[in-house]
Amino acid sequence: MPAPDALDTLRRHDPAAVLPPAEADARERLRRAIVATPVQREPRRLLRSRWRVALVAAVVALVVAAGGWGLRSSVLETAQTVRDDFDDVTATIPLPPGAAWSDPNLDADDWYGEQMGLFIAQHQATCAWFEYWNEGDAAQRAEATGGFERVRATMFPRRDDAFEDEAGYSGSMLRFYDSLLADMRRGEPTEIRRYLRANC
Repeated sequence: MPAPDALDTLRRHDPAAVLPPAEADARERLRRAIVATPVQREPRRLLRSRWRVALVAAVVALVVAAGGWGLRSSVLETAQTVRDDFDDVTATIPLPPGAAWSDPNLDADDWYGEQMGLFIAQHQATCAWFEYWNEGDAAQRAEATGGFERVRATMFPRRDDAFEDEAGYSGSMLRFYDSLLADMRRGEPTEIRRYLRANC
């Protein structure tokens, strides 16, 4: 709609058009009240301050991202590093008679947690000793208990402030393995068999 037509429409529907005109004194009071009202303006300094805050936030985000990547690359390992570590630690952790190490199934392009080679070896050895214990007579169970004691000795606690991908076991996990070791010593198979079904 062209501007003149829009103005004509507004004039036809303007409710003030049928009102009696305000007295000169009332119009003057309204004009003075409007003129006396200060204009609400945002100070330029506040605007600059917002830009500074945004700039500082962007710089902090960049620094945190760069620091996070540096920390990640210092805590995480490549698949080849994990394989090399696995080969080293499997020479120090015993397995029961007839058991053999399985090569870790790793994606060459992925990153892995610190000391993942040790963790994989501990897991495989734990499963092997639990299976050997579960299938054995009293003598074999005693041998398996001693074997798992040596595996448990390689498990160390995770630092309280550690990142998720850092090496070590939580206190609750270490207590759990200690309870399984106590079950082995008592000849109690329930939790050992549950662990084998769930994890091995």
